Amino acid sequence: MAGVQRIGLNCLNTNLKNSLIIGIIIAKNSPRTIGSRKKNGDMRGVTSFTLRDSEIDTINVDVWGSEYFVLTFYERFLVGDVVEISYPKICVKTGENENFRPQVTSPFYLSLNEGTSDVSTYNGESFSTYLQLLHIPTKPAAGYCGLAEVLKFTEQTNNVYVDLLVVVKSVKPRRIIKTKAGAEMTIGTIEIIDNTTPASVSLDIFDIDTIQRAEEWRPLDSVLFIADARVSWRGKGVKVQICARSVITHQPYTADAEALRLYIRNQANTRHLSARVQAAGGAGVSRGARRAARRGARRACARSCARARRAAPRCTRSSRTSTSPKYKPQTTMRRYESGLQTIQEKYLLGFQSMF
Repeated sequence: MAGVQRIGLNCLNTNLKNSLIIGIIIAKNSPRTIGSRKKNGDMRGVTSFTLRDSEIDTINVDVWGSEYFVLTFYERFLVGDVVEISYPKICVKTGENENFRPQVTSPFYLSLNEGTSDVSTYNGESFSTYLQLLHIPTKPAAGYCGLAEVLKFTEQTNNVYVDLLVVVKSVKPRRIIKTKAGAEMTIGTIEIIDNTTPASVSLDIFDIDTIQRAEEWRPLDSVLFIADARVSWRGKGVKVQICARSVITHQPYTADAEALRLYIRNQANTRHLSARVQAAGGAGVSRGARRAARRGARRACARSCARARRAAPRCTRSSRTSTSPKYKPQTTMRRYESGLQTIQEKYLLGFQSMF
């Protein structure tokens, strides 16, 4: 693009005017309106997103404009889109609003205004390199909190922000509730688990873009690294929520994430096998399956009995007439019959335990 200079996030300063920045969107916040309506009936709105252009560098971006412009911008650009931003205003961060935004590495933030700045999708040669950044956590992956610790939070603990490494157990259908002001709000909920406790925890999502992403996550396979999930006490238990500070990294490229995925998968396979064994003894087993199980048990018992007969001592003519005190045919046969009966009882008990 003529008249602009491409620059990385690690080289920003407030003196740059005609800059071009390329990065991938890793988080978004829902649009909101600011102030009252103007004389022409329009309201001013704002939305924000978080941009990344390397494994280290991240920055927050505010988008200002009319209510229609902001809403259209929010619906147009999604998490995972690679965009190029031209003519942004580079501003120094202040401590006022940073508690309600994702933590980023840049000391600046970008401000985009309708009619002044421009944002478009990027499809250049380095497009694929930006896509890999979507799977790198924005915070150290080793500093996450286990769900067992989250469940220990007391009622006095409120609005605590923690990092989580979890697996999606299930995705529940979205629901619509009414706020105290009477407005309708869409909420999505997923069940999350990890390797610190067998219990699952509900994770509430309020951003519609994140809800749509969550509906594509695969139970027992999708691993999430959640930076700054909000933990609060609601009703009778702990609630975990995605808020404006949160950044979700789906399928993170870390060793801990892969180990957690394998652990959950092995646990699921074990539970599935156990459930099949229990189901085999339930009333829902078909008659054909029962007959097949009986045939299998009888054949196994017959094979074991045959092996026992072959291993039993044979009483020959010479042995019957032998006067050696070491050989007692009746005692030997009683031991053989007792062992054969034990084998039969073992297989019958095993067969009965299946039903």
